[in-house]
Amino acid sequence: MALLLLQMALEGIGGKFCTTLCKHLPLIPKTSILVSQLPKQTWFDEHYELCQWEGSWYLPPVLEGALATQSHFEACDDDNIIIASSLKVGTTWLKSLVPSIINCPQGDDDEDDPLVENNPHGVVLTLELQVFPEKQDITTLPSPRIFHTHLPYNSLQDSIKNSNCKIVYMPRNPMDVFVSLISMAFYEQTSYTRQWSFSYRKSI
Repeated sequence: MALLLLQMALEGIGGKFCTTLCKHLPLIPKTSILVSQLPKQTWFDEHYELCQWEGSWYLPPVLEGALATQSHFEACDDDNIIIASSLKVGTTWLKSLVPSIINCPQGDDDEDDPLVENNPHGVVLTLELQVFPEKQDITTLPSPRIFHTHLPYNSLQDSIKNSNCKIVYMPRNPMDVFVSLISMAFYEQTSYTRQWSFSYRKSI
């Protein structure tokens, strides 16, 4: 049923997708907003420094990509799909399901399926992590173009919110997100041995 609803939501995508990307974008596009001037908070026993912007907390490199995305990404018409998800809610699954539905091969021939030989994160690029920081040329991507973002709705580029593009959103129980996020943080900090305690309410 979930797959059927997702397929129905993605039907009827057509028209011309317009996107502009300068290959030499500044990493911080808004001179009035400097990362160094934003409120900061440490997390995971001071292993990570976070910056607050528009009501959400970001790692500084991610915030720089988010600012570039908000300033430079232009979408028009209804020929693009934005997969929107918070951290640890099932992003990899969405990056697999949406292209599979859109580009479903006829019969059993999967030679043209990009997921056969590629990781989902290489098939669907994250705007603030892969497109703008790495200066990807997205003008050559086939239509319909599928992108992903971790940005909340209020921080999305106006051309996305004001266009007819499809936004596929996946929520998850905040407590489950918290547990998954802590597990990921521990996995990255393999040498971390100190005892710690976290407040669930403070983290969300």
